[in-house]
Amino acid sequence: MEDSSNNKLIQTEKLLSLILSLFKRVTKLFYECKSGEFYPKINTKAKDEKFTDADYIIEKMFENNIYKYFPGLRIVGEEDTSTNLIPDSQYYTTDEVDFDILKETELISGLEDVLVDDLCLFIDPIDSTEQFIKRNYLPVTSLVGITKDSKPFIGFIHYPLYEGKENNSLTFFNIPNKGIFSHNIFTDEIKQVNFSKKDVNEWIFVTSSTNTNKNMIDVIDSFENSARVTASGLGNKAMACVLYDQLYLSSGKSKNLF
Repeated sequence: MEDSSNNKLIQTEKLLSLILSLFKRVTKLFYECKSGEFYPKINTKAKDEKFTDADYIIEKMFENNIYKYFPGLRIVGEEDTSTNLIPDSQYYTTDEVDFDILKETELISGLEDVLVDDLCLFIDPIDSTEQFIKRNYLPVTSLVGITKDSKPFIGFIHYPLYEGKENNSLTFFNIPNKGIFSHNIFTDEIKQVNFSKKDVNEWIFVTSSTNTNKNMIDVIDSFENSARVTASGLGNKAMACVLYDQLYLSSGKSKNLF
């Protein structure tokens, strides 16, 4: 994945496939939590914010594999933990990853290699930790956002239990300039997600779910045909921007995104 000329070029489809492959392990972990096979310990960090051993496992799983296969790619994680909270586990392993998830599809045609130094990967291992702790898995997601030259590039929203259904674990992601797709963890089926023009607003504002005040909301509401998307957690905003940017590309409308 790294060329011999030391330009640190990596293949975009390989990076996409690796991340999709790792989300399979995320689903496996969720099923172990749901069945009671694994009970993640609840921890507290600054400002009494809670996180669990599952957050830590998922974040380190991504970090270990990214560092091995794409050395030099910058990573920013939600859980800034400095010491191991749990013993090494099967989720940390850097073998048995699948780089061929997109290989047999036409989606990789025209995808350009990218310089690893231009990328930064953001990980929010468990979004909606409070619901996860309550074992309400329906709204819980794992999120990865990738920026290129400090601009949104690729985003992933992983639902371990999509719509609460068994064997229905989906990852939604975009492929630059090709649109948004869903990947079924159990079948490896990849489908394109289509949008209609009625789904598109003239103005899209992506704001923090915890740091948005009334004055900001009033300003946003003053725009006609606008929508406000709340995105908490590290990397969510990059991911949300990517997805809405792709929505505009697929609809053919001009975009006004903040």
